[in-house]
Amino acid sequence: MTAVFLTPDETAQRLHIKKSTLATMRQRGDGPPYVKTGYRNILYRLADIEAWETARTFCSTTQEKEA
Repeated sequence: MTAVFLTPDETAQRLHIKKSTLATMRQRGDGPPYVKTGYRNILYRLADIEAWETARTFCSTTQEKEA
């Protein structure tokens, strides 16, 4: 199975955030995992984004605070 990759622009659009916010999350280490190819090229594996989204899915605000 071939992995599907998204660019930072595509990832930011999918997550409904600004590209600069995604860059800040990368710097802080609290965003989705990414792959660095070459000196500046950043890609996001779709499977990693989906897992990151799933880990941040809550049913209530109480559950969110426990995470």
